[in-house]
Amino acid sequence: MRGPFDLGGVNALDLLGILLLVAAAVLVLRRGGATAWAQRTAGGLALLAAARVAGLGVNQWLVRSGSTSLYERIQMISWLNAGIWVLTTAGLVLLVLGAMTSRAPSGRPAQAG
Repeated sequence: MRGPFDLGGVNALDLLGILLLVAAAVLVLRRGGATAWAQRTAGGLALLAAARVAGLGVNQWLVRSGSTSLYERIQMISWLNAGIWVLTTAGLVLLVLGAMTSRAPSGRPAQAG
């Protein structure tokens, strides 16, 4: 049975979310260059994307692992969820640090008309 957002067995919204996180990381690096805040922020976005990919992998494994016992699946899912939590938390910490240490571009502010 396919869901309304199913794209070849993968949720299209998950893929879109991953692509948006990666695109945001690229934009941050383009804007901030090699500054520490840009690298921290892009690293945080990359960790959030990695957590989404891991979640996608867990869902695919659940769907396709018919021969694995329920107990083994529950154990594995618990450990994978813990790993996803660590990635997500680290990503959010890096995002907050990047935002707190960012500086406005130097130069004169634009004057209104």
